[in-house]
Amino acid sequence: MSTKKDKLLGRVHKNAQVGLFTLPKLNEIADDPSFKQFLSENEEQYKNIYYNAEKLKNSHPLLDMSALARFRTRAMLNLSTYKDKSTSHIAEMLIMGCTAGIIDMKKSLRKYADAPQSSKELAQNLVDIEERSIEVLKQYL
Repeated sequence: MSTKKDKLLGRVHKNAQVGLFTLPKLNEIADDPSFKQFLSENEEQYKNIYYNAEKLKNSHPLLDMSALARFRTRAMLNLSTYKDKSTSHIAEMLIMGCTAGIIDMKKSLRKYADAPQSSKELAQNLVDIEERSIEVLKQYL
């Protein structure tokens, strides 16, 4: 059975997985070479977070995106980029996604304040990545 201490790491893992699921799809759609490079670099950062969470998990299961969540996310990406594939629009979508991730991580850090320090550091690292991403993405609006 999971304890509160495991749940923060689970939230980190799931948030990183969402990034790893969406960034390659958006990179396929994007046209701007510098934006595509940013997306690739960002994907690498999410991979690092994801695999660091995997290393820290011990024997406790981590949260994964459900098949329904994957389907819903893919459908929303397709719908949202159907008419507008512009760099500006994709940047806007990513800013909203990063903001949601920051909110989730900050709330999770507060809720699971007794989590192991390594999990808290990984969660904060994810917040930092998403905050830096927002700053970069603003220039593409």
